[in-house]
Amino acid sequence: MPPVSYARALAEIYSLDKFGSRPGLERISQILALLGNPQNSYKCCCVAGSNGKGSTVEMLGCILSENGWKTGAYFSPQIEEFPERIRINGKNADTKDLAAAYAKVKAVCAKNGIEATFFEVVTAMALLIFSWRKAAFAVLEVGLGGRQDATNAVEPEVSAIVSISLEHTGVLGDTVEKIAHEKCGIARKGKPLVVGQVNSKVRAAIEAECKAIGAKPIFISDEVAISNLKKKGRNYSFKASFNRSKYAISLAAPGFFQVSNASVALSAASLLGAKKGAIENGLRSA
Repeated sequence: MPPVSYARALAEIYSLDKFGSRPGLERISQILALLGNPQNSYKCCCVAGSNGKGSTVEMLGCILSENGWKTGAYFSPQIEEFPERIRINGKNADTKDLAAAYAKVKAVCAKNGIEATFFEVVTAMALLIFSWRKAAFAVLEVGLGGRQDATNAVEPEVSAIVSISLEHTGVLGDTVEKIAHEKCGIARKGKPLVVGQVNSKVRAAIEAECKAIGAKPIFISDEVAISNLKKKGRNYSFKASFNRSKYAISLAAPGFFQVSNASVALSAASLLGAKKGAIENGLRSA
């Protein structure tokens, strides 16, 4: 298949949006297999949640980059322009890479009769680009739910659920238990699942799901001790301890809710092996 310009690639990608969302891992798994399973060349972390996913992905990506690891971050949706969805060490993907990745994904879909959705195509593009750029880690923002989301085609080393509330009830279910079931689909047997601030009902649902999966839930309300919380303007600083390490955190991201997001990112980064300085500097710059 001949090269595709970035402008043409973008127009064709956006045209896929009219077909809507079709949950399920069959198509994305087939596409990735045909591409050589690029996601297996680096370690992954999936981040789900009703709110706060994007901030947490950005924080975790900054921390891992600060630790000296080339890190891909995948976001949905973009704020201003398409390349924001796929970033490496804090920089948007190159338009040449985006066009080339789209051409690859388009070719395998056309050759094998796969009618992929917008999100499936873009997810495959991200995972391919991270492989091309020899990323050590990829942090992926889950699009919708978790269990049937295209990002769940990877095998995460650590998963995270930032928050859970009633949302997308027509797809995910009309109770927090049903929504927890869908979001906990990103957890893996024997692997940690970091959980942000949740109420007791949601916690019980997550604990039941993790028990069935064999995952290891880590609730920040239990595991992250916060003290000396201070506010300057709209930004917060605080002391935190996790897993016998102590941190002095100053957040660049404004808003009190970012304290919880930062605690999730801190915990996940620590579990992935990031050092104290990288965690502090990453959260200061995110």
